[in-house]
Amino acid sequence: MAINSGTYYDEKQLRMILGADGESKHRIYMPNGVFNDLVKCEDFKSRKANATHIAFAFSYLYLASYMYRYARFTYYEDYFRENFIDDKVMYMICNWIVYT
Repeated sequence: MAINSGTYYDEKQLRMILGADGESKHRIYMPNGVFNDLVKCEDFKSRKANATHIAFAFSYLYLASYMYRYARFTYYEDYFRENFIDDKVMYMICNWIVYT
């Protein structure tokens, strides 16, 4: 069950997790066909997904592409503990928390 809960991380935490500083010019290019694929997706149609679901799916794909391109798989919390960026962290970055 997913619940939209607003922003989970603040800007400082996001920069730490994603490894982005103010001067970096990190760019990700995604084909425009991704929008059409998400809108026409039969799985979304059968579940009666709305624009929020499609926007989340695109954000998740964009984030995954960014992390893959710039090899962001771990981050350090408080400079001591190494954490892996897994699907739960990605959901929280996209402002969704998954309760199981």
